[in-house]
Amino acid sequence: MATARPNSATRELGPAKGTSIVKAAGYRVRWLLMVVAVIAVLCIVLSPNRPAAGAQSHLRAWLDTANKGWLPPFITFELVEFLANVVMFVPIGVLGILVGGRGWPALISGTMFSVLLELFQALLLPGRVGSVVDVAANTMGVLCGVCVVALWRTRFRRPSDSDALRHPDISLGGSEASRPVK
Repeated sequence: MATARPNSATRELGPAKGTSIVKAAGYRVRWLLMVVAVIAVLCIVLSPNRPAAGAQSHLRAWLDTANKGWLPPFITFELVEFLANVVMFVPIGVLGILVGGRGWPALISGTMFSVLLELFQALLLPGRVGSVVDVAANTMGVLCGVCVVALWRTRFRRPSDSDALRHPDISLGGSEASRPVK
């Protein structure tokens, strides 16, 4: 599978030279989805007021009431808000590894994006508060997204020649006669 690598002549990111039109189009779609996900996060995080402030106060009141009755007491508004921050950044992790090809750069980029957003909130948005807890939640979301793709790739990857040498039961399409005897 061709992954994005810098072209040595132009130093531009893109599909590897010789990649099929379908794969190149898929690469462009992944980039487009990444841009859409980043814009969505920016709209939510950089709004001057807390998103859906009225709904948040209703949710807080409902959780307080439910905690006195049937809902376990550990399910608080703060937990729901933390999990919402995690979920919001999962697409950034998924698309980061699909666009970049590697997990570490996607994780580091997603974390730095979160840090910049929280700094922007803390320094430039008077109605908002930047939080280290939000950075941790956002980073967990990116990590979850990266792990989902990494596990998917591990589970559904094609066997390579080195796998066939280590595990003779893996067939690479050769005949039974070419397989080593156990």
